[in-house]
Amino acid sequence: MKLTRYLLMLPLFACAATDTWQSFAIDKRLTVELPVQATELNVAQMLPAGQAPTHTQTWVARASEGLCVIMRIPYVNVEVIRQGDTTQHRLFYDSVVKGALADENQAHLLKRTPFQIAGGLGIEIKYTVLDARTGHRRVRYMRSLILESIGYNLLFRPANLSDSLGLVDHAQRRRFFNSITINP
Repeated sequence: MKLTRYLLMLPLFACAATDTWQSFAIDKRLTVELPVQATELNVAQMLPAGQAPTHTQTWVARASEGLCVIMRIPYVNVEVIRQGDTTQHRLFYDSVVKGALADENQAHLLKRTPFQIAGGLGIEIKYTVLDARTGHRRVRYMRSLILESIGYNLLFRPANLSDSLGLVDHAQRRRFFNSITINP
């Protein structure tokens, strides 16, 4: 999860906002909708010197309401987690939450909510971090889903720096998070 810290420190990319959402296929299994076209990041170039390369793929889409980040993480050393295995899902998501909070600046978990979609069980977390630019606490959101041994993290970073409750960009975030479609 240390990679998450580096990805979340990315500057907000300047892109024009649009009302036209577009479907984005992360891979053969998962599709989401984005407010603007996603840009794939070269994760290897962002790693600190000496850190082993990963197979993580990351895309970003910046709209006026916030930054949508998509991470696809193949877990090579993780046993396949079957759809009905709630214990393994819970243990996996416990580690995802712990890692996400550890990678942030003074993170504090506010809420953890499970969600069920066809073919998968996931979690959504709401947490606050100390924003280095403003010195104020900011709300962040993440949805995490594992399908067999592939993890998907969808992060939403609101653009409104004065919204410490995470209420202003609710519709944009919900549309992004609720657009997850699992293909058979």
